[in-house]
Amino acid sequence: MRGAPLINFDQVWKTYGEGEARVNALAGIDLAIPRGEFVAIMGPSGSGKSTAMNIVGCLDTPTAGTYSFMGVDAGRLDRGRRATLRNLHIGFVFQGYNLLPRTTAAENVELPLIYRGAPAKLAERAHPRIAESAAAVARIIARHQPVYGINTGFGKLASVKIGDADLATLQRNIVLSHAAGVGAPSPAGVVRLMLALKLASLGVGASGVRPETIALLEAMLANDLLPVIPCQGSVGASGDLAPLAHMAATMIGAGEIVVNGETLPAADALARAGLAPLELGPKEG
Repeated sequence: MRGAPLINFDQVWKTYGEGEARVNALAGIDLAIPRGEFVAIMGPSGSGKSTAMNIVGCLDTPTAGTYSFMGVDAGRLDRGRRATLRNLHIGFVFQGYNLLPRTTAAENVELPLIYRGAPAKLAERAHPRIAESAAAVARIIARHQPVYGINTGFGKLASVKIGDADLATLQRNIVLSHAAGVGAPSPAGVVRLMLALKLASLGVGASGVRPETIALLEAMLANDLLPVIPCQGSVGASGDLAPLAHMAATMIGAGEIVVNGETLPAADALARAGLAPLELGPKEG
């Protein structure tokens, strides 16, 4: 445990009702959370999660025992002073708020940890879906028939078929042409979440990317290789194309990556971690 507790429950009880209808939602709970810790309160319905969170969040007070926040007995504060503590110092992540609709309670908790630098990997069950999706793209290429986004141009050039020899160049050019953001670099935590959420999205198995593309994303998170992604920029109606293009550019050795606070050319940063840039395959740009 690091440092003195920021949040401390000392034999906290919360009781509702009277007489035979008396119910102990919390019964003599001890809890000590130091500053900087990330805490998940999980359990089945009726286990007291909401009651404990209401007390931590200064929305309620214990029936007995002491809840101290920053060394102050919060249970003895009036409602206004508890509201001040809550508004200035306390935040929650509720399961009802998911960055992705498919995330479980545990995954919903993991995302803020990734923001702070925890590594992320896809579950093994995702890999067969990814491999089959990549195989489907390979089958389309083998038929030599035009399919939009795989072996054709884009937008007004959708009717232009691209030969097999130029497919890698097409993917590289589409990434570099969209990497046109401006402004200050996005914060490190935001970039980590971009990498993780893109990893989760590709893990659905509907994008046609190859396993080696997934592996490089995972390795970049594991080594905290953070692409320099300008905080401003968009293309058309899709707000994420320019930022994601800057992310993808580093995976092919273009652009810059921050490593331990040092900004390096992407190819050099990858090499320092024992990684090599990708040559993007069809539909990966």
